[in-house]
Amino acid sequence: MHRPSVTQNPAEIPHGVDNSSWHTRNPGRPTLPIRHSEPLTDAHKAMRRIANEEQKRKEGTLSDTVKKLAEELGRKIADIAQEHSIAVEKISKLLTGHINYKRLREVSFSNALIRAKALEVNTARPLGSKYSLMQLHQMVSEDPALQNLDDEAKMQLKDELQRHRSEKGMSVRATNAAATRDVHATVDRIIQDLDGLAMRTGIYATLFVTRGHSYNMHSATWYGTDNAMDFWEDVLKLEPDQVTKQFKLWGCSQNKSKLCLFCVYHECDIAV
Repeated sequence: MHRPSVTQNPAEIPHGVDNSSWHTRNPGRPTLPIRHSEPLTDAHKAMRRIANEEQKRKEGTLSDTVKKLAEELGRKIADIAQEHSIAVEKISKLLTGHINYKRLREVSFSNALIRAKALEVNTARPLGSKYSLMQLHQMVSEDPALQNLDDEAKMQLKDELQRHRSEKGMSVRATNAAATRDVHATVDRIIQDLDGLAMRTGIYATLFVTRGHSYNMHSATWYGTDNAMDFWEDVLKLEPDQVTKQFKLWGCSQNKSKLCLFCVYHECDIAV
């Protein structure tokens, strides 16, 4: 399904206006805030060091336990494979296949109350000193103003939470670095979902991802489940790397105005 573009054409951006990031090229869209961290005091550093040492100790104990479990599981899998005359890999796939996707959380009144209380008490507090979810739950239960709300007030709080979620999902990243991290994390998650879907249903899928502007920092990439990329090479006679290269050039050249092809190649780091 074709969707109209919501981005501003670079040719329409006034001369001298910064267009170096997705955020600056979309001034009319909401922006996800940048999280700033405050310098740690000596006391905080000492507390964090103690917590890290305790965490390492717990992780070491857990690692030893999991290692023993893996060894025991490996022996049992080998016994089952020998008993049924099948490959060990098949049993491992049957054991590790799982569903990667999950239903979206619906907006609930309790979540709406938590968000309202968080806005009230956490907005002005610096990072590291904000109240935890458990503390917010306690505050909500002890706040008489949030008890016995009428249906209209409840609906308003839920609508505000739904609007916040929608804006958060469609807001742009404030910097190129933040956008790159988002791309990497999301692509990794998509690949995991595709692998899981292929294992459960036997589908084939290919994925090509590239940047939409020469200033973007993430690299173009491709992925295929199982041997899906053989389709591009054997049937279409196209190398995935070459397709990705052309896709990258196409993405960088979108909405370019009065820009020579050589400049597009240069900006996208593509050899002519």
